[in-house]
Amino acid sequence: MSALVSSWSKNVHTVPENFVCSSEERPGDLAVPLCKGIPVVDLQQVDGHDRADSIKQIMKGSQDFGMFQVINHGLLKELMDDTMSLFKEFFDMPEEDKATYYSEDTSKSFRLYTGSFPHSVINDNYWKDSVRQDCHPLENHIETWPEKPDRYR
Repeated sequence: MSALVSSWSKNVHTVPENFVCSSEERPGDLAVPLCKGIPVVDLQQVDGHDRADSIKQIMKGSQDFGMFQVINHGLLKELMDDTMSLFKEFFDMPEEDKATYYSEDTSKSFRLYTGSFPHSVINDNYWKDSVRQDCHPLENHIETWPEKPDRYR
């Protein structure tokens, strides 16, 4: 469990070695284009005659920036804020409450892990804790979701 960043990051003053990429793996002197903002994809346009254009914007944002912002996706701001609040509660829980969910087993329907790959595969990790949560069909997965915080399920 000590592998979880959220369990110890508030008390760490230097980045642990296994989170530091070697100089050979770092991007180096790549030229990154300066821009005023990341691409914005308006999903309200997807249903209309602009569907092909929206798809091109998604592809271009992915290729040129590796990301894009989505607007008019139909999700309420209150729902997004509540979801972020719930995950903050989850990650702020004491270590012992999160321990049962920590796993490097990629076949688990719900798991909490640090980095991008299991530690046994690579030596370097990303400085993040992640939750992988299968959702569909809900009845096949909801029992694997955390019982805490109470409102999670």
